[in-house]
Amino acid sequence: MSSAEATLFAPPSGAEVVVITHILELPRYLPVKDSQAMVLYEEREDVFVDWPDEVKAHLALAPAPPQSGRSPALRLVFRQILTRTRLPLEAADRAFADWVRPLVPQPEWRSRQRQLKKASRRGFWEPTTVVAATRFVAASTWPPREVDQMNLLLGELLASLDLINALSLSVGLVTEEPRLLPIALGDLPALCPFIIEAAPMAAGRRSGVSAIYPIHEDLPAIREMPLGDEPTQAAVEIARSGYYGEQPFFLFYELLQAARAAAVSRRHAAAIAAVGTAVEVLVSAVIRNVSFIRGEPAMRAQSILNAGLRNVVVDHFPRYANTAVDLADPANPFGCWWLNGYETRNAVVHEGHRPNSAEVEEALTQAVDLVRAIRDGLIGDPATEPLGNLLTIIANEAG
Repeated sequence: MSSAEATLFAPPSGAEVVVITHILELPRYLPVKDSQAMVLYEEREDVFVDWPDEVKAHLALAPAPPQSGRSPALRLVFRQILTRTRLPLEAADRAFADWVRPLVPQPEWRSRQRQLKKASRRGFWEPTTVVAATRFVAASTWPPREVDQMNLLLGELLASLDLINALSLSVGLVTEEPRLLPIALGDLPALCPFIIEAAPMAAGRRSGVSAIYPIHEDLPAIREMPLGDEPTQAAVEIARSGYYGEQPFFLFYELLQAARAAAVSRRHAAAIAAVGTAVEVLVSAVIRNVSFIRGEPAMRAQSILNAGLRNVVVDHFPRYANTAVDLADPANPFGCWWLNGYETRNAVVHEGHRPNSAEVEEALTQAVDLVRAIRDGLIGDPATEPLGNLLTIIANEAG
C-alpha cells in the first residue's frame, strides 16, 4: 500500500462510532477521586441514532444522560498513580559535598551519607494524575487516509484538553489551590499513547488499534553539555551588562524569550501577547535611548510615548530609528508587522482569538525582521551606531 493510501484504522462493517482515547500524563497532580469519570452528553444527530440510553451509558462508562436522547461526546477518566521522584537537595548534596564536608563533624557527615544512600535507593513517592480522554466520532466521518486520521486525532486531543483545563481551573477554585492552571499541549509528554476502537463491537470482540505519536516538537533529547568557552563568555558579558543596566534592550530580550518559550509549549495566545509586548518595549527603548543620546530634554521622550502606539510609530519613530515606516505597505517591515503580527495580537487580547502555531511562527519571524530593520537604521547613523550594535545579538538569529 502506498503512503497516500496508508490507513491507521479502518472501522469494520457495521460500526457506527469511532472511539478515540488519548492517555495523558498531566504535569501537575489533579486531586480528583481515583477512577472518577466525567462525561459530557450532548444532543447529536450524527451518531448514536436510536441507541437506548442505557447502551450509551454503558459505552460512556457513566450513568445514563440526565436528559433522554442525549449522547456522549467527551469522556474523561482519571487515575492516580504513585511515581518516584528525586530526593530534595540530592543533586546539591552530591555536587558540592567537597565544599560542605570540611565544615561538618565527621560522625554527622557519615550519618548523612548513610541516610542519603539508603533514601536514594527508594526515592520519594509522588502522586501523578493520568487521564484517559475519549472523544466519540461518527464512523461515517472517519477519513480513510492515515495523514487525515492523524490530523483528526490531534484535533480531538485539543478538544479534550479544553475540558481538562476547565476542570483543572474549577478544582483550583474549589480547593483554593492557585497552582492548578490551564495546561498547554507542550506541558504534556511529547509522545502520547492513544487507542482507537469501533462500536458497536462485532460478536463482542474489540476492534481497534493502539499506538504512540508525537503531539508536539519538544521531544526528549540529550542536551549539549556545558557550552564552550566562547559562547559561555558571551553569555557572561550579556548577563553582566544586563545586571548593571548597560543593556537597554534587556527587557525586550526577556519578553521575546518568553514568547519563544510559550511557542515551544504551544501556549499560542501567550506567545502572541508576549511578542506583541516585546515589540512595544523595543520601540519605547529606542526612543528613550536615542532621545538621551541626542541630549533632548528629559521629558521629551515621555511626552512622545504618551501618544498612541500608531502615532508613535508613524510620526516619531522614523526620525529616532533612522528608518522608513509605512504601516500600509506589507513589504515594509513595520507594515508587515502591523498588518499581521500586531493585528493577531489585538485579536488575541481584545477578541479572544485563539491563534495557531503558524500565526505564532509568523509573528516571531516578523518581529525579528523588524529588529533587523531597526538595527540597520540605528547603525546607519554614527551617533546611534553603538546603540544599534547592541541589537546585533537578536537580529542575527534568523527566525
